[in-house]
Amino acid sequence: MVSFELVLPNGTITTVDASTPELFFGLKGAGNKLGVVTQFVLKVDRVAPSVTRSNLILYFLHQTYPQGLVNGGITAYGPDQLAALAAATTNFQETNRDPNAQIITTFNGIEYINTAILIQFYNGAVPPPGTFDSFKDVTPVLDISLVKTQTFASFIEGTPSNLSSGARYLCRTGGLRLGHEADKRVLCRGSFHTVSVTKLSKPLMDQVLNQSAHYNSLGNLRSGTFISYDIEPFLVDTYFDTATDSAFEHSSKNPWIPLNIYFAWILEADDEYFHQALLDTAAILEATAKANGDDTAGKPLYPNYAIGSTPVGRLFGANLPKLQRLVDEYDPTRVMGLAGGFQL
Repeated sequence: MVSFELVLPNGTITTVDASTPELFFGLKGAGNKLGVVTQFVLKVDRVAPSVTRSNLILYFLHQTYPQGLVNGGITAYGPDQLAALAAATTNFQETNRDPNAQIITTFNGIEYINTAILIQFYNGAVPPPGTFDSFKDVTPVLDISLVKTQTFASFIEGTPSNLSSGARYLCRTGGLRLGHEADKRVLCRGSFHTVSVTKLSKPLMDQVLNQSAHYNSLGNLRSGTFISYDIEPFLVDTYFDTATDSAFEHSSKNPWIPLNIYFAWILEADDEYFHQALLDTAAILEATAKANGDDTAGKPLYPNYAIGSTPVGRLFGANLPKLQRLVDEYDPTRVMGLAGGFQL
């Protein structure tokens, strides 16, 4: 990040860069609490190979910094392959050392059926032999895979990225529940939560499968429509190597990777139930990781995934007092608090 154009809460337009280090620090991770960013300048050596749900940003990067062909796409798996896929995901995280190779494994539940999707990506037209061999013995549904060499824009358009945290969005629900006609589009509610870990141990992955099956079953007894546990096995040893001083506390000295949990439901009356379910399942996964040698203590939670009730200390850690002083200075009446988000 080189600079931001920022409209401060008092209406002043200013440029924020290394010459204004405190604001520069705050804008890198504090969300909307210091004003409205209207422009920004990036310095990019290459398009970042790690793929997250921030697909809009990735698409912008592609449009601004065109690259050649990439190799990737999605592969779907049925209930009988979930354990094998979980083991393959752990193996990939333990053995992959190529920063151009990345995956996201999503364990999903809908209408009592547990399935999975593997999003595979290689930052180049052809992956080196063996790059994704961890998955060669996991059988996809109908032996169908959409992994192919394509443009980066085409890859982005082919990945599922239409989930909205904490908001209502259109979804489909079957005709046997809640009296809706089959395939009728209804307004759903949804929220994310997250756990920060440093490794994907077998007990942790087994627990992910247990939790996804458990809450898919329970959710269907209420107005649940969809659940997803997303595993993002980044290269934890190098993930934060280019990190700079920022409000979101992350450092190569204390690396971790986020697990992303998503629940969707229909009825407002079920908000409290699913909110608590997200907290409970995250706590179980965090405890499982800790019991298997993963020191989760002190690891911040990724703000883009964390549920809205998360204490801000879990997001910003030791940076919180500095952030609060910045907000006191630039937004003493908390104008930006009206825009929602985590309150500092």
